[in-house]
Amino acid sequence: MQLFDAVEQSFEQNGVFGVIGDLYQGINTGFIRCLKCDYESRSEAKFFDLQLTVKNEFDNEQNASVEEALKSFLKVETLNGDNKYACPTCDPEK
Repeated sequence: MQLFDAVEQSFEQNGVFGVIGDLYQGINTGFIRCLKCDYESRSEAKFFDLQLTVKNEFDNEQNASVEEALKSFLKVETLNGDNKYACPTCDPEK
């Protein structure tokens, strides 16, 4: 059993619910914006931890600090080529 599960169960036995979520849960809002028409698609995902890159040899990425890793995690990415975004406004058939 994981620590958070044990703590949550302990609180629930005393009639207190959602403590771990209230304390540790965050919401990551991702979005994609079309560069032609500015259409935006947003999505939200709940999380309890962030997957920060310390060293990634595949992408030749290395972060020397948590601050650097957070900046890398939050950087803007442009989708192009085979990874290009199919905008429902500009390309409704795709």
